[in-house]
Amino acid sequence: MSRVGLRLRRGRDLALRWLAPGEVSAQWNDWNLYREIAWFDVLSGVSSTFVSVFALRLGASNFLMGLRTSLPALVNIILQIPAARLVEREGDREKVLLLSGCLMRIPVFLVALAPFLPERFQAAAVVCIMAVGTIPSAVGIISFTAVFADVGAPQNRAHVVSVRNASLSAATTIVVLVAGKVLDILPFPVSYQLIFILAFAFLLSGLELAAPPGRRLAVSPGKEAK
Repeated sequence: MSRVGLRLRRGRDLALRWLAPGEVSAQWNDWNLYREIAWFDVLSGVSSTFVSVFALRLGASNFLMGLRTSLPALVNIILQIPAARLVEREGDREKVLLLSGCLMRIPVFLVALAPFLPERFQAAAVVCIMAVGTIPSAVGIISFTAVFADVGAPQNRAHVVSVRNASLSAATTIVVLVAGKVLDILPFPVSYQLIFILAFAFLLSGLELAAPPGRRLAVSPGKEAK
């Protein structure tokens, strides 16, 4: 390995020991949890900030904008208890998390295709797509909470949660600023389609599960634990 590679590896290890103290397996678990929230920031920043604006630009009425806010909330209210029961019944919670995590990324891509529909259906399609996308999101939130209890060492959970929350705020701010600049530069609707498709592409590679302590080592991205 080159000197630059060694220095980068040492820097990574130092950061890892500070961000994720403890045994190697716990470190990689915490590191993967940080990586996961960093990728989720892209989805959170783009969808929470720009999807409603996109719907308005496509001609959404006041009624549709009301549905844009209320339908996801209604879906969450209805699905929280069934989602919890699904996660409790499923022996492999990681599988539920992976599946729901993949499905909750799809609406971001589908929203980018809305301008190809007949004009009178475009805004309604955005609202409906995001409402349906709340279904895997509800399951994903419940399953992640259960998996987090399995993979996080009890003595480190407060530290992990604080770093995740700080990372979420910082990365979301950066994503929103960059995406907003892209929207100013490129014409509508290509600008919105671009940021949605890029968010979807980034999210495809952003889901990696940590491992419960004592069962197996979590691995560094692209490497097997030894």
